[in-house]
Amino acid sequence: MKSLRILVVLLALAAPPIVGLLFTYEIIKVDWVSFMENQPSYRPMEDPLPLPKGAVPVDGPVYVPGVPWPNPVPADEVSLARGETLYNIYCAVCHGPQGKGDGVMKAYLKTSPPPDLTSPAVASRDDVSIFNMMTFGGGTMPNFRDLTVRERWDIVNYVRKLQKDAGVEIGPKAPAQPPAAEQPATGETGEVTVEVVAPLFQKGGCGSCHVIEGIEGAMGTLGPDLCVTGEAVQKGEKTMEDVIQDIVDPNAVVAEGYSPVMPTNFGDLYSQEELELMARYMATLTCKE
Repeated sequence: MKSLRILVVLLALAAPPIVGLLFTYEIIKVDWVSFMENQPSYRPMEDPLPLPKGAVPVDGPVYVPGVPWPNPVPADEVSLARGETLYNIYCAVCHGPQGKGDGVMKAYLKTSPPPDLTSPAVASRDDVSIFNMMTFGGGTMPNFRDLTVRERWDIVNYVRKLQKDAGVEIGPKAPAQPPAAEQPATGETGEVTVEVVAPLFQKGGCGSCHVIEGIEGAMGTLGPDLCVTGEAVQKGEKTMEDVIQDIVDPNAVVAEGYSPVMPTNFGDLYSQEELELMARYMATLTCKE
């Protein structure tokens, strides 16, 4: 009888801690309204809240739709040294030590391999575009918002150094001359020919982010298949002017599920005639089953 009393006392003493552990480890889940998770915030790897119109981050301007902000961090010895250290920690595993896209993770990313950061398509992007890719991520690349703004700019500066060491032309190129008069822009049906528009899409590196039917090597996954634009035009949901505006300011309206990481210099890169040719070609695309 005495041992039974001892057992009852022990069970009574053990019951509160056991019940507490059940709640602590969420074996018994109660959605208390006082939990800190019940607030308009985002955890790591979740999409950030959209910027209010005209908002500027406390660390200085980083990205405001339609405004090409310059790199605020000079590429001096300190920045390059910091950038190299950070690049080797966060980037080299996929992009390789020299940025050639040959990091150890390449073998596991066969469907969407890491891009060569020293390729003309990447080197022709402005600094903000590279910065935004780290900030928002895209495709199989995670975002690196846990890095400070300064650390991300240091990595941008180091990537530029890798591109310079590789001998590629850095930064947006000047607008090309319109197609030569003797080169036909359209075929017999009046449709824009692939031969004319392929160099235009390749000049802007469009295929590194988008699938573009008919354009060799255009199998990117960071942005939507451009057949979506074509079908929107065919359904009357977009005009040709809308398509041109999407090229000139691609981050103004971002497709659901994607991040605003596109370059903001296409308005300077292409002439009006080139923009019209690209828009006309995109308007003919249809998505296959």
